[in-house]
Amino acid sequence: MTAVIKASGLSKWYAPQQRGLRGFIRAVREGPNRSSKLEEVPEHAYVALHPISFELERGQVLGVVGRNGAGKSTLLQLLSGTLAASSGSIEIGGRVAALLELGAGFNPEFTGLDNVFLNAALLGLSQDEVRERLDSILRFAEIGAFIHQPVKTYSSGMFVRLAFSVAVCVDPDILIIDEALAVGDGPFARKSFQKIMEFRDDGRTILFCSHSLYQVEALCSQVIWLDQGRVKGYGSCADVLAAYSQFIDRAANPSTSVESLTTSQDVVPGSPIENEPQSPDAMKQDDALVAPANPRLTGVKLWHNGTLLRLDDEAERRLVVQLGSPCELALEINWQMTPQERGHGDQSNFELPTVAVSLITAAGQCLAAVSTFGKVEAIAQDAFGRGCARLKLSSLPLCKGQFRLDVLLGCSRGLQLYDQGVGVLHIDARSPAHEQGMIQLAHGWETMTKAPADDVAAFYESMRSYCQDLSAYGASGPTGMLNFGYWPEGTAHLHAAQQAFLGLLIQALETFAPQTANWQHGCGLEFGCGLGGISFGVLTRLQSVKLTGLDVSASQLKQACDHAQALGLASRFTPLQSNAMDVDLPDACMDFTLCIESSFHYPDKAAFFSENFRVLKPGGSALVADITCANPALVRFRKGNHFASGQAYAHWAQEAGFEVAKLTDLGPQVFGPLLKHVVAFNAAQVSRDRRGRYWEMVLANYLKVHTQGSMGYELLVLQKPLPQQIPGAQA
Repeated sequence: MTAVIKASGLSKWYAPQQRGLRGFIRAVREGPNRSSKLEEVPEHAYVALHPISFELERGQVLGVVGRNGAGKSTLLQLLSGTLAASSGSIEIGGRVAALLELGAGFNPEFTGLDNVFLNAALLGLSQDEVRERLDSILRFAEIGAFIHQPVKTYSSGMFVRLAFSVAVCVDPDILIIDEALAVGDGPFARKSFQKIMEFRDDGRTILFCSHSLYQVEALCSQVIWLDQGRVKGYGSCADVLAAYSQFIDRAANPSTSVESLTTSQDVVPGSPIENEPQSPDAMKQDDALVAPANPRLTGVKLWHNGTLLRLDDEAERRLVVQLGSPCELALEINWQMTPQERGHGDQSNFELPTVAVSLITAAGQCLAAVSTFGKVEAIAQDAFGRGCARLKLSSLPLCKGQFRLDVLLGCSRGLQLYDQGVGVLHIDARSPAHEQGMIQLAHGWETMTKAPADDVAAFYESMRSYCQDLSAYGASGPTGMLNFGYWPEGTAHLHAAQQAFLGLLIQALETFAPQTANWQHGCGLEFGCGLGGISFGVLTRLQSVKLTGLDVSASQLKQACDHAQALGLASRFTPLQSNAMDVDLPDACMDFTLCIESSFHYPDKAAFFSENFRVLKPGGSALVADITCANPALVRFRKGNHFASGQAYAHWAQEAGFEVAKLTDLGPQVFGPLLKHVVAFNAAQVSRDRRGRYWEMVLANYLKVHTQGSMGYELLVLQKPLPQQIPGAQA
């Protein structure tokens, strides 16, 4: 592919000016054809850019980075032709548009429109070509009527808008940008970078100079790193920017020389070390040991995935970490302490220090740190104050960025810093993910389905009369967790919650089947049937049983009958308006009972279970499902609701004469879909009346307290013993 830009030995210097007669004579002698050899750089000349050679092909994007005064702007001015080279040559294949300096090339006395024609002419466009592009230039600049005002009245933002618009709308082959977009406002900056990305995708050549390494990384494929006019790095974006970041980091944070932190031992991670200080007899050969004036680090060894790194090698001290790849680090840290005081027998007393390892960002902020503070067992130190500690980091959840590991030696209280090794290891974390950030959080997104507003609104409206009927009986409003009524279509999450619960209910009923004769053709009773949701689920899945639906609300029972008629279940469903404590039914008339969220209305739980026991045939089963809470004070429920633990429910059931066949928490299986329904309801822009807010509160309380192990949605399967099983009964 043919190079669009080719620079060969390109350099720029500024010779010291000579005034008076000597300066005149020198100018006459040298004339316009000065030597182009670098060896002939005048004495005391300032070299802004040392010789540089590179080629840039069509479609490539080259980033230029470096500290202030590195020569970046000089290079871009040479390439754009606004500055003459002192040596070397430049070959440009195409039209160049440059944004080098805010308002460069603009005449402040001319209007913005005049400057558009002037700048476009400098870029090689005729007036007719400018007129063809004028609408797009003005539309992109968005400065309105100010286009007819003198440029000297423009703000800095208007300057850059107009200059950038001319540069990108004249259809250049090569676009050169030198920090000119830094003054743009947010919307204009986004639009500008979008335009630059379009240029790149269209195969144009771009040179981009910026102090924003994030922008350089996002835009460029190659990078030149300049420092004091010399090329320090040239190559792939990731490699050059990583090296440049470390250079900036070291310059901003002078450190203890890592090369000085070496040990004579060849230790492998996991090998034994002395956990107890050695005795003086065992170390007589070290009697002549001279303690340092101050505590200091004497050595650091570091292993990556079991491989020992050479910390005196700059390349091995730079670790490239890909997100998701194994990264286990092991460190061995050695030090020499200073005696605190001389004891008896020429023995010295040494302080046990605090050793820390910090993970520092490129900006110098501590991202994380671990230390031996309060962990004396992690330190081994001999009688001569020589110590060792080892640390293992099993993984590094780093996402993107440049980091370094620092080793610190401090006092036993962790307050005074004795010595440190800054930049023991430099880490270049990389990730193909689009998300930004230094670390990756363990996470998972859930799919949320928005419930149809009409369906949800109709559901809540149907409960209004039910609440009124309950109030007439002095009972609390419905908790409405699962016994939420029958809906032929249902809302997505309500249906999922109901079906999940029904499946568990039928499974429990069949597993612990009533021991009455031919129970599948017998009768059942649901305490608090509401709209009949649970009743109809049972009737649909058990084709031969009959159910009596008990409830205090006449309006709810009427709707339940209507649903039963629509489903063809009317012949097997009998409504009964009554309070659960005053059931007008004979003794031992039911094969099974269902108590789904009905017991919490009654403070006298013992009487509630006794009524269940009374209406059941010997061998019959009772299925009680309700919210349980070991400590109701933790949960904000409405007054009139009476909760207890699952074990308390089981105790009352046994006191009534039941045998407990099973007690299990169904919360994790049914509350997830129900919570999604409430979230969808509140997002449906339906008026959030007290029932909607109450449901949300109940679920929020469940999720909060359930994590503390105090609350659940428990299913209690009870069986009424047969006569021969009842203590004291006659055979």
